[in-house]
Amino acid sequence: MNKEMKIDIIGGGFSGLIQAFFLIEKGYSVRVFEKEKRLGGLLGTQQKPPFLIEQAANAFLANRELERVAKVIGVKLIPKKRKARKRYILCNGEMSRWPLGVLESLPLVKFGVLAKLKSNSLQADEDESLWDWGVRCLGQPATENLLDPAMQGIYATTSKNLDAKLVLRSFQRKAKKGKLSGSVAAQGGMQDWLDKMKAYLLKNGCEFFLDTEKEDFTQRPTIFAVNLAEMCSLVNSQRLDIPRSILETKSVSLTSVTLCFSKDKSIANREGFGCLFPKKENFNSLGVLFNNNIFKGRGGDQTSETWILGDEKMDFSQMTPTALKRYVMTDRYQLTGSSEEPTLSYVNQWSERIPLYDRALREFLADLRTEKPPYLFIGNYLGDLGLSKILLRAKKNLTRVQGGFFE
Repeated sequence: MNKEMKIDIIGGGFSGLIQAFFLIEKGYSVRVFEKEKRLGGLLGTQQKPPFLIEQAANAFLANRELERVAKVIGVKLIPKKRKARKRYILCNGEMSRWPLGVLESLPLVKFGVLAKLKSNSLQADEDESLWDWGVRCLGQPATENLLDPAMQGIYATTSKNLDAKLVLRSFQRKAKKGKLSGSVAAQGGMQDWLDKMKAYLLKNGCEFFLDTEKEDFTQRPTIFAVNLAEMCSLVNSQRLDIPRSILETKSVSLTSVTLCFSKDKSIANREGFGCLFPKKENFNSLGVLFNNNIFKGRGGDQTSETWILGDEKMDFSQMTPTALKRYVMTDRYQLTGSSEEPTLSYVNQWSERIPLYDRALREFLADLRTEKPPYLFIGNYLGDLGLSKILLRAKKNLTRVQGGFFE
């Protein structure tokens, strides 16, 4: 293990920063190159007192290593409120905690028994979509009303577009539990996490180059922390020699619209984390988060909601804020019966930023493992979606560096 080694990280979003943290902590010299003028990528927080509005992800999934990192950089993690334990799925126009009847639930009992027995019948077939796997193993009602809306909330696309093998493999990987459980958030929002992470890295010698694209990746050991679409661009321009099967992969878009109300409590009075919308309910949105019900300090006694939209139905990621608001307000009226105008609305549109977990991505990842290029990678396209899983991959990359990967 050569701690005198100087390592470059391409990308200054969450992935790049958490990778820099693990390397800096162990004494390596690190430079971070970010082509934008700010760090953080999708993450960020708008302070609009009493509202705290997140640009993208609002929480981590708690685990022991996340808690340790937060303590080192000085971020206080807060658990979700008790009222956020309730989660809803729309069923025939009504918010329901269990949208299945007794007979429709029976296949889930069978699934639970087979899962405990580790039955091979639950393994995904080679060409099976997650939807087809769900219909086979859970039944169509459970797939339509539980699995599909849940996956839309995570992957921003229907389970018919997802590769069962790749997605199920991701859910099998577990992190060691810490003192906290479930969803946790930085008390001051994601921007607080980013600011304190940057401060820690600067204090410990990390160099940042913003508004800068590195041209040569051969002079120093390099870790790529850019999104899938940017990786495709690097390969297509022949600036990066990795399996070209990456060019067959795709990314999907995600849009969020946060609405804030000073008077309308039609959602705030309903305890819960949020509500997902199955396709048959004919909503424009994939779901809605009840922000002020989830974590403290997100709106006081006022109401904050974040509506999530994908691009399958329409190109929401390309719409004007005015048009987006109109579609979301239509959904809100369907859900609550209220036409109250918000005191504040905030739109975030991320075009082609979420990797599509389909067979093409699975095949690329297999090629990447087989060909073993002279670089390391970190990001949400590598088989694990979510901030906490990215953090654990960064730690795994550190182990590979310590084991002599770049030597």
